[in-house]
Amino acid sequence: MKKILIILLISLGVLSAEAKSIWFTGYSYAVKYKDNYNRNNSQGWSNFQKCNVDIEFKIDDDVIVIYSNRTQAYAIYENAGTYTDNEGGQQQGYYVLDQDYDKGMIRLRIARDGTSQLYVDFNDVGWVYNVIRK
Repeated sequence: MKKILIILLISLGVLSAEAKSIWFTGYSYAVKYKDNYNRNNSQGWSNFQKCNVDIEFKIDDDVIVIYSNRTQAYAIYENAGTYTDNEGGQQQGYYVLDQDYDKGMIRLRIARDGTSQLYVDFNDVGWVYNVIRK
């Protein structure tokens, strides 16, 4: 798992040889709630709000930490793979457990224009951060 993450981040040009953690800063975020009766019916994304959030990929621990008002720690339990989305962006996904043992997915997306986003998806809610590499 760690090797796949390291290979992806090296290929995306965001990892130095000695790094144990990879840091991003989230500068805006949006939220999407999913309908309680039909999980496939989402209510759409909210407007983006400004934020200043540090995000750490802890390579040695298989953990992703988002340092928001409430620290969010996600244990990676499986690599979801790398793929190119229908807009030409590169995505790397991870199946994660949060501190309440809820299962979700985190995806790092690098668009063709170089902009990056971090998606956090659970059954009933998802959020996305626009991020830059620290």
